[in-house]
Amino acid sequence: MKKQFVLSYFGGPSRTARAIGIKPPSVHGWPDDIPDSAVGRIVRLRPDAWAAWVGLQCQADEGNPSLQPGNPAGR
Repeated sequence: MKKQFVLSYFGGPSRTARAIGIKPPSVHGWPDDIPDSAVGRIVRLRPDAWAAWVGLQCQADEGNPSLQPGNPAGR
């Protein structure tokens, strides 16, 4: 899950921290791919955010011909 998506979804680092029960400096310290522990908290506490992320990824996959049915192993 990407940091930029999470920050946009919740409305910034402070709101993100509040939504998942951590302190803002922890959010600021996340790399671009957020830690698995943070993803786990989002899945448990804010399934709406997880569903939005999964939906976004599915839309991206639909635009990728290497992931279309009938194209095994992305060939």
